[in-house]
Amino acid sequence: MQCVVDASVLVAATRPSEKFHAGAQICLQTLIAAGAVILVLTIALAELAAAIARGGADVDLAEEIVVIDQQSPDGCSLPENKP
Repeated sequence: MQCVVDASVLVAATRPSEKFHAGAQICLQTLIAAGAVILVLTIALAELAAAIARGGADVDLAEEIVVIDQQSPDGCSLPENKP
């Protein structure tokens, strides 16, 4: 199964102060447990970096997301014009 995840879900999952933090974490954990291929738009990593720069983000979790993206054999980032 492949699933496109919006940057807002990644940001919410890494920032405990976000309104939907718990739901975003559960969503990602569920997808990972199901073995889903998680696809994100290329700009999502920039949005995640901006969330870290604003402060309050779980930097370790954000780094894990970037590492997973970089190590994905089929690349989990999609160009912005191909969602």
